[in-house]
Amino acid sequence: MTPERIEEKKLKKGDRVVMHTCIESEEEPGKIWTCKSDQFTRGKGVFVQDSVFLEGYSGSFAPEFLQKVVLPSEDERMLAAQEESQQQINEWQEEAKQWRDEFVSKNDELGEAQQTIDRQREVLEFYANQEHWELPSFGRGQSMVTSDRGSKARELLKEGSDKA
Repeated sequence: MTPERIEEKKLKKGDRVVMHTCIESEEEPGKIWTCKSDQFTRGKGVFVQDSVFLEGYSGSFAPEFLQKVVLPSEDERMLAAQEESQQQINEWQEEAKQWRDEFVSKNDELGEAQQTIDRQREVLEFYANQEHWELPSFGRGQSMVTSDRGSKARELLKEGSDKA
């Protein structure tokens, strides 16, 4: 590995890490630590070792027991949140469209039902009107109801059965 590549792998101040394969990692498994310093080398000869300081940890720590954690940047988190919000908006808009379509359909049905009720009322009023039962003047002929012979009622009933 080239010296540049080795330097690239070293931990830097602000890097986030988790401990692994050491006793300390068992105390707070999965805890994300922040490097308080750049990785540094100390000691001489056979006592040379790499270390790094961690925020909230007393003393330095050996980087070989640390794994760098790459968290999404604030921009990426904001973009992900925005995309999630947009998806929710799209779902709500689709749901609102379905509700609107159902409302329009029910409103149309209600309008048709009101027209049927109006026609029924008209026919009932025809048969309920006392004047329509009276014979014409001079007692000749038939009353309007007798002349109708129930055709208005049959027509209305036929309309209802055609829609069913």
